[in-house]
Amino acid sequence: MDHTKILQVLQWFLEMISGSGVYWYLEGRANLLVQGIPVTCADIDITTTKEGYEKIKSLMALPFTELHEPHKMKHALHYNIAGVDLEIAWYYDTHKPFCTAVQVLSWNGLQLHTAPLLHAIAFYEYIGKHDRAELIRKHLQSPL
Repeated sequence: MDHTKILQVLQWFLEMISGSGVYWYLEGRANLLVQGIPVTCADIDITTTKEGYEKIKSLMALPFTELHEPHKMKHALHYNIAGVDLEIAWYYDTHKPFCTAVQVLSWNGLQLHTAPLLHAIAFYEYIGKHDRAELIRKHLQSPL
């Protein structure tokens, strides 16, 4: 997917939540993409708290699908914006690694809350996506 659409949806999301004080961070491939890992990215996964979830739900003036996924111990809002799937999730799985120390980085002029790569490794190992965890490890070991 063209990363221009990812950029546009992230910009729109930031405008939507501006000034709300919502705690959030990128996860998934979008998180890896904005941190310089070469991945194909077709969607955006954002993790928040229960309070953040409810606040974002009230701020987003677009149609959505709300899912409760007991097997993943999460609630999720699913939006399709300009052909990009945007998922806003909060997890009630107390064993899932939850990032309490996000890093803010600049990507194409946007200030994005990201899960540090070491957190991303733990997350991918937890959900059984060992190939993605290994991709991050290789990226961290490569010379700049």
